[in-house]
Amino acid sequence: MDQSSKLSDSKEKDRISNLPDEILSHILCFMPTKYAARTSLLSTRWKSIWTSVHIIDLYSNEQSSGFIDFVDRLLLLRNSSNLNKFRLQCQYGYRHPYRLNSWICTAIKLNVKELVLNFQFYQLVVELPQSLFTSVNLVVLKLAGAVCFGFPMPVFLPSLKVLHLHSLKFLDDDSFQNILSGCPVLEELDIERTNLWDNKKTLCICSSTLKKLRMYNNFCGTSLQQSVVIKTPVLEIFQLNDFGSSGF
Repeated sequence: MDQSSKLSDSKEKDRISNLPDEILSHILCFMPTKYAARTSLLSTRWKSIWTSVHIIDLYSNEQSSGFIDFVDRLLLLRNSSNLNKFRLQCQYGYRHPYRLNSWICTAIKLNVKELVLNFQFYQLVVELPQSLFTSVNLVVLKLAGAVCFGFPMPVFLPSLKVLHLHSLKFLDDDSFQNILSGCPVLEELDIERTNLWDNKKTLCICSSTLKKLRMYNNFCGTSLQQSVVIKTPVLEIFQLNDFGSSGF
């Protein structure tokens, strides 16, 4: 077989690379972003495909400069103005809050619809940017981790339908209610509270649009008298695991 025949046979077998960019980008959405980025080494055909994925999924168990530079480069090279999901998990907290805020602001500018931030095993205060709480495109927001989130005012998320808040500590008693009042179409609320971090004596859930509410209250062994007030007239689904609330 001559060289031209080999090349022709190779192109015939590599049917994946012959697919349109939109389909290749969709395929890469099903893998972690760091692996999607490695496909750029396959050939010139794949060099920039990963920069147009609509889902960015990042995980790091250490805050190395390499990881930070990778995320900076990823957001800088994006050639698509739409982002369906941005997910960031940091195993040991985050030591560069200004970079975190920069990434969140970039995701908001890219019209992100789902934002997931998860910080584990590191107690710190994270001041999130104002643009996050005034996004008109955000539909799903999930915040988790042993961190104290600062929620700036005002809060207005006109498209937000799903809100998950897990193991967070609020800087003041009004923060939680400010979030709910700024979500006029909220349909699903998922809350996990632990006695290690939660300092609210009364949790008030007031929403005229909420349809699904899940609550997990783990206050076992705590001396705090914590109560829950729920005002949700159109609620359809209510799931509760409670180990210490003083009353409802």
